[in-house]
Amino acid sequence: MRTNLSRFTVAFSDLSWESVLGDADIPMFPRARQVGQYLAAYSERYIPKDVLRLGHRVVAAVRSSEIGTDARWRISWVKERSAYVPGIYCNMGQLT
Repeated sequence: MRTNLSRFTVAFSDLSWESVLGDADIPMFPRARQVGQYLAAYSERYIPKDVLRLGHRVVAAVRSSEIGTDARWRISWVKERSAYVPGIYCNMGQLT
């Protein structure tokens, strides 16, 4: 499956497509698998493992307002939970 975004739109300035996919002929609209490889490579190189939390929902983000310090953020999140169940019971009331 091809994406609907060009390789120029789905790119970071500090990581070229060629550095991830080699000298392969990179299409203008890369396949989903290629975009996944590119994003995985970027994540491995530039995002520390303890920073990214998949399966979590951000509930608050507050910027520090202290003067004379680097900008810092306090992030609050909750872990999203889901489960597979054998069925769902739905009571719609009495239909007339």
